[in-house]
Amino acid sequence: MERDYAKEHEAALAENRAADEQIRKHYDIKDAVRRANEIVTVLDETLGEIRFGILNVSEFSALDLSKCKDTEEMLRNVVCAMFRKASPEITIADIEALPADDYTIITGIISPYYPGFLRQGEQILKAGLTSPQKLKNLGS
Repeated sequence: MERDYAKEHEAALAENRAADEQIRKHYDIKDAVRRANEIVTVLDETLGEIRFGILNVSEFSALDLSKCKDTEEMLRNVVCAMFRKASPEITIADIEALPADDYTIITGIISPYYPGFLRQGEQILKAGLTSPQKLKNLGS
């Protein structure tokens, strides 16, 4: 049986391309910092253009979510902070005054951009954990 050098060469090239792709997937902190300073714009067919920012560690810590009485209050504070990055005049009162339908659509759109524990919020709520103390203890 004859060796097919062309196929072996193609296989080696594919392997090298796959290895190169894995190298490119390494975390780039400078890129993450850049993304945290950008305004995200999403076009929704119902609400139109929605603009918000991704919270960095300092902004998230400044929210002091430990003072919130439940996960809904935490979520409203995070949503407000994210909107405030794009429009500094937004207040928590504005977020709380949104029509419930709009708020539901908005939270669905921006949820992939939430800080980690909020992205897991559905699982937390399903488990019946609603107090901030219970959320803190979830990881232990």
